[in-house]
Amino acid sequence: MPSPVGHTLAGYFIYESERKIEDPFDWKKMGIFVFVSNLPDMHYVPALLLGNVDRFHYPFLHSFCLGGIVAGCVYSVLKIKKSREALYWGRTCFFLYSAHILLDYLCKNNYPSDGLVLFWPFSDDNYTAPIHLFADLQKGHLGQIFSWFNFSKVLKEILVLSVPIFLMHLLRFKTACWRPSPTNDGEKCASSIRKLN
Repeated sequence: MPSPVGHTLAGYFIYESERKIEDPFDWKKMGIFVFVSNLPDMHYVPALLLGNVDRFHYPFLHSFCLGGIVAGCVYSVLKIKKSREALYWGRTCFFLYSAHILLDYLCKNNYPSDGLVLFWPFSDDNYTAPIHLFADLQKGHLGQIFSWFNFSKVLKEILVLSVPIFLMHLLRFKTACWRPSPTNDGEKCASSIRKLN
């Protein structure tokens, strides 16, 4: 499965994609996005501390149904607190959880049961992508975790995920340039775009 670095980049991409151009960068909100993006793999933290990386590895953690349960819990808690953002955060949490599953779906799995039980509990079938963009990491012990093998796989994750992030920022930049505003007449941005091209 992809590393926390890959899932963090995915969370950042989703945060930036839904952030309005005029809104300032919100570190707290982005932190929530990153946390939820990594949530399905949080079982590795106590497992590593106990010295058995597979101790709490349950296939259903990477299912859309569990993502829906997590999103439903978030929605319910915020609704009880009468938050106006209950629906937004419930929907966002499901989307982030599903994005994590998607990245794992695109990863070559080293476990005996290759693939993910995406539709648990309705089906125990394992699903995996016909083409894998990422490789599973070695997680047996700390020596493997901080190995050159894992470093090379994390570097590949950064390179692959940097492409959509770059394209998204380029699109946002060009959109901001041609959006009418009191401080932007479009000409300064146009010259910047010509330099980029």
